[in-house]
Amino acid sequence: MISYLEFNACSTGKTLCNITTNASRLSVVFVALDNCCPTNQVFPKLNFPADWSAIECYITYILAMLYQTYSKLHLGDNLVHLNFLRKLSARYPEGKFVHATTAGYLPQLREVIKDIPAISLIPLEELRGSATNAWTGAGRWLWFMPMGGFRDGHPNTADWSGFHVDWFRHLAAKMGLESPIEKPADLLFDYPAIQESVPVAEHWKCDVLVINSRPASGQLKAYKDQTGLHGIYTRLFQKGHHFQNTQSDDFLAPVIDRLCEAGHQVVTTQPYQTKRINQPTPPCTTEHGLTVTNIGNLSLRCKYIVMISTGPIFPTLNVWNVETVKLRVVLLDCERLNLPGNMVYSNTAEGAMRALKAEGLI
Repeated sequence: MISYLEFNACSTGKTLCNITTNASRLSVVFVALDNCCPTNQVFPKLNFPADWSAIECYITYILAMLYQTYSKLHLGDNLVHLNFLRKLSARYPEGKFVHATTAGYLPQLREVIKDIPAISLIPLEELRGSATNAWTGAGRWLWFMPMGGFRDGHPNTADWSGFHVDWFRHLAAKMGLESPIEKPADLLFDYPAIQESVPVAEHWKCDVLVINSRPASGQLKAYKDQTGLHGIYTRLFQKGHHFQNTQSDDFLAPVIDRLCEAGHQVVTTQPYQTKRINQPTPPCTTEHGLTVTNIGNLSLRCKYIVMISTGPIFPTLNVWNVETVKLRVVLLDCERLNLPGNMVYSNTAEGAMRALKAEGLI
């Protein structure tokens, strides 16, 4: 016969614990999640059934403070969501937030929240209990029938910042909270790791940062996957494999070549095939193992950014470089970011060159 319960909420992690006493037929069911309780907290020895009310009250209190979300989408979507969770945690300091996503993204995403113990990241397969879907299109399909997700019903999906202000208001309400994102400026990134210097890149001179990484959601139709390997990379990430994609990109190669020919110090995020004979290519963040947070740090000391709208751009959209970056040339089809800062848009490499020429850079 079991006369007491001693339960360490952290050591058992993601287990479902069922304990039944022969004496009272009392069934204790408790779902424990990492970080939902303070580290090493142990329930005291409690007699059954007299102390069950105390256990029940404590469990209810813990679960009321726990907010779980998940996303099966890309790195950029998760970066934007964690930026929201950071601000949500600041508004609700008593809350514990757990976000589940693709295992391959976790090393880079942990940099975003490493200063906030109240936010935890776990792989999707370790998610237990109910959680809120962080995808803007959640609810869109049911048995292949369109059901009208939030994005589908929004009047202006072309306004990225306006849409996300509305989206996070909607998402917070689903979690029973109020959104801290009230205006476009609130969407700028401000996590401290962006300001941490990158030793391998400290000696790099960077007039122009070129984010030429592959777009993953069809936001730039003119971009073609030159290698045909993007789908393979995505599946490997979903399986939790960690690696650096070092395949070259040719989409912005003419732009990069023109910038180098004009004497600018350029840093790229993806290798590219230069057509300049016997000329070295600029430093590449992927080849040196830099993270998206490190790319955000590089943006603090560059004057111009040419960027395909894809995951690595988000840490460069931060509160510290709104005034210091003179111009951002954004490669994107119909959507507009509409964030603070000087931005021009194009959906082709030729259009990007025209914008740089108008600025006097080439």
